[in-house]
Amino acid sequence: MKKIKIIAPSSYVPGLTPEKLMTVSQFFNKLNYQVEFGEHLFKKKYFFAGTDKERLVDLDKAFSGDSDVVLALRGGCGLLHLLDKIDYEMISKHQKPFFGYSDTTAFQNALCAKIEMPSFSGFLAKDFIEGISPLTKKTLLKCLKNEGQVFKTSFLSKGKASGILLGGNLRVFNSLLGTPYFPDMRDKILILEDVGEAPFQIDNMLMQLRLTGIFNQINGLILGDFSHVGNEKDEKTLNHMIKEYFSDAPYPVARLKKYSHEKDHVVIPFGGMVHLDSTKGIITLDKLKQFR
Repeated sequence: MKKIKIIAPSSYVPGLTPEKLMTVSQFFNKLNYQVEFGEHLFKKKYFFAGTDKERLVDLDKAFSGDSDVVLALRGGCGLLHLLDKIDYEMISKHQKPFFGYSDTTAFQNALCAKIEMPSFSGFLAKDFIEGISPLTKKTLLKCLKNEGQVFKTSFLSKGKASGILLGGNLRVFNSLLGTPYFPDMRDKILILEDVGEAPFQIDNMLMQLRLTGIFNQINGLILGDFSHVGNEKDEKTLNHMIKEYFSDAPYPVARLKKYSHEKDHVVIPFGGMVHLDSTKGIITLDKLKQFR
C-alpha cells in the first residue's frame, strides 16, 4: 500500500481533530493509500499551523521519508516564512507528487525555480472536510494517476501556444517577485486566480506583473476565477477590466473559471507542458514526465 502524508505548511484549520479527517483517510484508503499525519499537523501559533520550525520539520520529513505523495492541509498564509529554510537539494533527491493550492503557490513556484520540480495545484486535504465535488474528485484522480487532461473553454485572444504551466494564486505569486523563488517565466504559460480581492486590488496586481515585464515574457495566459470580488457591479467592472488588459494580447488568453477557490474546481499539474488552442477552444495538459 502506498503512503500519503498530510502536512500543514501554512495556516491551521480551526477545531481540527483526527476524526474530522476521517473522510480524507477513507477516500485514500479506497485508492490503496495509507494516510499519515505530520507530527505537528494539529499545532497552532498565531494564524499558522505551528511555529516555522515545526512546519518545516513536517515538510522535510514528508519528502525525505517513505511517503509516496505529500498533501497540504490548507492554504491561508505562512509558506513565505519557510522558503529560505527549505532544503531544496534534499527534495530534489526525493521528488514525489505534492498537492496544494492557494498559499502553497509560493512553495510550488519555488520548487520550479530552484529544482524544476513539478507538482499539482487545486487540491487540499480540507476539501474533504467541506465536501468534495464530482469535478474536483474526477480531476484529482487524473492527477493521482498522472493522466493528461483536456478542458473546453473560451478565449479572450486567439492563437496557439505551448509551454510549462506556472502561476497559481495571484496575490501569492506576486509576493515572490524580486526573490530567488520567482520562476523564470520566459516562454511559459501563466495561470492566475484569486479570491476575495476587490477589482482595484486585482488591477494593482496585474499592473505589477505588466510593469515587471512578465506579460511580455510568457507564451500564453490562462485566467482562472476571481471570485468574491464584491457586488454585481464589482464583477462587471472586473470583467471589463480583464478584457481591456488581455483582449489584444499577442498570445492566446484562455478562461478556465473552474480553476478557482470555489467548491467545484479542477486539480491540474504545475511544471508540466500545457497547450492552448483558441481555434479548437481547448486547453490540453500533458502528464508529468517526472512522475510517470
